[in-house]
Amino acid sequence: MYLVPSVSCHTVIATLMSEGKMKKIAAPLTLAILSLILSLTVIPTAFAEDSINIDMSTVSSDGTGYTYSSNIITITANGSYTITGTSTSKRIKVASGVTADITLSSVGIDVSSGSTCAFDMTGATVDLTLIGDNTLKSGQYYAGLYVPQGALTVTTASTGTLRATGGDGGTGIGSGVS
Repeated sequence: MYLVPSVSCHTVIATLMSEGKMKKIAAPLTLAILSLILSLTVIPTAFAEDSINIDMSTVSSDGTGYTYSSNIITITANGSYTITGTSTSKRIKVASGVTADITLSSVGIDVSSGSTCAFDMTGATVDLTLIGDNTLKSGQYYAGLYVPQGALTVTTASTGTLRATGGDGGTGIGSGVS
C-alpha cells in the first residue's frame, strides 16, 4: 500500500477560504489540490509490494533478500517472498529477527531421509499465505514446519493447503519433539 498524508481536500480548501485566499484562485486551485490528493490516495494492489520469487527446483545461488548455501535457502531480510517448486534436498530457513510475508505456492519439500527441518522460522515472525497444495516433510526429531509459539500467522488470503509432517519424534507444525 502507498502512504497517504493525513490531509483532505476539504481541509485545505476550508483553510484557504478562512484566510480569504479563495476568491480568484478557487477553481484552478481546487482542481490542482484534487489532482494532488487523488494521486496520493491509497491504492490497494497486489503489485504495491514486489515479492521476491524463489524456485526451490532451480535456486543455486544467493538472491535479493536471501542466501543459498549447503541446500539451505535463508531469508535474511524483511520483505515479501513467493516460494515455488519441489526439492528432496533443499530447505527453507527464516533468519532470527526477520519479519517476512511468505507465500508457499505448490511447494513440495521432503527432507525426511535426513535429520533436518523442511521449513524453520526460529526467532522470526512470518505471515504465511498458502496457494495450491503444499507439503513439508522433515527428518527425525524435527517438525515439518518449525515455528515457536506466536511466530506464525496463516493469512486469510490463503486458498491452498499445507501438509506438514515431522520426522520420527517430531511434530507436524510446532517446535520440535512431539
